[in-house]
Amino acid sequence: MALRAALLLVGVFGTTAGADGSATCSLGDPYPLDPALIGYNLEAFVAMMPNYPTDTGFQAILKALKPGSLRYPGGTMSNVWDLKTGRYVPNRTSFGFDWDQRGYVKFAPFAKYSNDAPEGTFSAAGFADAVKGLVPRTIYDLNVFTMNTSETCDRIAEIARIHNADGPNAPDVLLELGNELYIGNQGLPRFPTPASYIEAMVPIAACATSLLGDRVKLALVGSNGEWSQGLGKSSLLDKFDAISAHEYSPSVAEINKLPRGEQISHVAGSSRAILRSIIAGSNTDLGTKLPIWHTEFNYGILPGATPGFLPELEFGALHGMFHAGRILAALNSNGSVKVLQFQTLVHPANYSAEPIAFHDEMPVTRLAAEANRPDLALVAGTGQLVAHLSHLVIGVESNVTPMHCSGPVPGPVISGEPQPCIQAAKFDSAGRTTYAVLNICNVTATVEAEVTAGQLAVTTYSAEDPGGWAPLPTDPTVLPWSAPLKPTTATSAISGPSTSLTFAPLSFSLHVNTHP
Repeated sequence: MALRAALLLVGVFGTTAGADGSATCSLGDPYPLDPALIGYNLEAFVAMMPNYPTDTGFQAILKALKPGSLRYPGGTMSNVWDLKTGRYVPNRTSFGFDWDQRGYVKFAPFAKYSNDAPEGTFSAAGFADAVKGLVPRTIYDLNVFTMNTSETCDRIAEIARIHNADGPNAPDVLLELGNELYIGNQGLPRFPTPASYIEAMVPIAACATSLLGDRVKLALVGSNGEWSQGLGKSSLLDKFDAISAHEYSPSVAEINKLPRGEQISHVAGSSRAILRSIIAGSNTDLGTKLPIWHTEFNYGILPGATPGFLPELEFGALHGMFHAGRILAALNSNGSVKVLQFQTLVHPANYSAEPIAFHDEMPVTRLAAEANRPDLALVAGTGQLVAHLSHLVIGVESNVTPMHCSGPVPGPVISGEPQPCIQAAKFDSAGRTTYAVLNICNVTATVEAEVTAGQLAVTTYSAEDPGGWAPLPTDPTVLPWSAPLKPTTATSAISGPSTSLTFAPLSFSLHVNTHP
């Protein structure tokens, strides 16, 4: 299924004044899809939950969501984690401070989960064995906070051992050098300045290169503003391959101040605006276009159990559209973003009773504390929507073609920039072409597209669908899933050479053309 170099969106209508009109989409150059662009941060699973990586409920979640990558062991806890033993490090560090007196105190109650398990249960090796064949890529977040250079190098040697066993055709090894060390209660007293941090990472980078050669890629911890500006001043920056970025927005206050009729469009469209701002800021601060690993993103963090914006849609299609919008923005970033991972893959089913208030992290799945109970695992509407795209493009030879669209009406202004109503990407694999389309405006657009004779199946998710939680589907390969979201579907035979593709207002849709 091929699209003309420029598409005309015709027959536009809707509730927005002046909605009639046209829009165009231009196609970029196709490139192979890297599965790391549709991934998840583990966050709570490895270091906060009693379930083992071999848990059949966890593995059922992986089979259902089909993530392209996972970030091990997660976020903040990676700074106090030993990936070789699969346990938290001793509290008193070799640098003379106790980590549980820093910003890591909230993790102390969870140490019993991993530290009481047999050594190696949650280790990098154990994790790799548990997810082998289920997840194509792993991003390892190294502990460079409590471990010195030789200790960190020893852990990199363990990762090299794991990956060398996969042979010479194994994918690159992706190493992230810490987590959010620019935050005082995470980085101090170890790294008082960006300069002290990057200087300490140089021998670690040299160790990684000596062990893995050009198969290893290394990302520094980044944060737009003073921290990344400090990194940009260093002559050592060229020793690294990428910069990490985390972002939690829009905020509750930002959305709640908008009229109700504008809130959905703003939330759905914010992902593209946020990512473009991250890219531009990083390029400016560093003084170079270092690829970005966006290893954490979600809505703005909520204090405790404070109700978020649009709480009735908290685990519905809108959250999934926010996630999908970030994926589309990354795919259309001309290679600026190499890794993209949603904040939280899984949390315990009784998360509100845990010592940490998990409400603010809005996971996409929940796992029962009882071991090996896939029948009790739950998926949110967020996960259902993104899993649909994952099943179509992860694990197959897919090329992605960026699409850049304008019109049919001005979209919401976010971060000082009008956002396009239509945000999309095209995926091509053997016998199938898929268009993933996010419509953030309250208008309907129809595009006349070239097609290949065969079948066209369209699934549309509405932003107003509240979703919620539902058990994992019995057969996750049967798409779309029936719950918790209720997408609409339509299938038709097409003879070509063209047909109309319709994008419903405030929706995410997948248009799949199967052909010989």
